[in-house]
Amino acid sequence: MEGMVPMKLIGAWLFKHRSYTAIPLFAVMACVFWKEYEMDAVIWSVGSVLVLCGVAFRFWAVRHIGRSARTRSAKAKRLVITGPYALMRNPLYFGNMMIGFGACVLSELLWMIPIFLGLFAFQYVCIISWEQDLLRQRFGRDYEEYVRRVPAFFPRLSNLTLALTRPAFTVWEALHREKDSLITVVVIFLVFLAKELLDGTLVRPGI
Repeated sequence: MEGMVPMKLIGAWLFKHRSYTAIPLFAVMACVFWKEYEMDAVIWSVGSVLVLCGVAFRFWAVRHIGRSARTRSAKAKRLVITGPYALMRNPLYFGNMMIGFGACVLSELLWMIPIFLGLFAFQYVCIISWEQDLLRQRFGRDYEEYVRRVPAFFPRLSNLTLALTRPAFTVWEALHREKDSLITVVVIFLVFLAKELLDGTLVRPGI
């Protein structure tokens, strides 16, 4: 740890606790009713599509990365460059961004979107900075070549052939690895459905 810059120290801590850092923001989305966007058809269609696309993207990534997903320790034993990892270096985090974006929409608090994106960017810039050093130490020139060919976050569609490589892990293995994420998504939908129902029973001044 000696000699690590503060961003990487923060990234190491955030990587270990990344499953919990969104809870305070989610609590705000669930409990605040101020300045809601009240077009339910738009909110539920757009929000649901974003969340489900995020889940699907994560699931695709987990079918390629397998046992390294959903861990809080840095234990990557192989450099994964197939599936979504051929398009971007951080597909799991991209999936998380879509799920979080969708949750902001489902909460009807559209003003939360820039707040979420700012916090998301800070967290994952720190995490990715720490991870990149680790992967360079572990995989050396292979990782340097991968970084040269594949962007960190925005898909490079020229690598589609490699992206369509058959996954290394089965659907059932991926479901087992992603069970916590799937439970989280169910909770997101249930909480915002409950909020919508409660919102309909509230009597507000001036209405």
